[in-house]
Amino acid sequence: IITVLRRPWKISGEGETLAYLAQIIATLANYRPVVKVEFVDGLLEDLRYYLMANQIKFNQRLLSIVQLVGELGVIG
Repeated sequence: IITVLRRPWKISGEGETLAYLAQIIATLANYRPVVKVEFVDGLLEDLRYYLMANQIKFNQRLLSIVQLVGELGVIG
């Protein structure tokens, strides 16, 4: 489940869908706190990879990852 949710760029819709995804992760973390740590760790690994690749085709992925990390920070 975590690997599927770590692809926020595949979620269609407005920016509010990322807020819903962040809420799902926060709810799952209430039951298993390790979920949130693994999820954010995976997102940061993806972010680092796409930044090092430095290709234009990854810009949308980078933007959605950063937005999702921001939403997770807001939710706590």
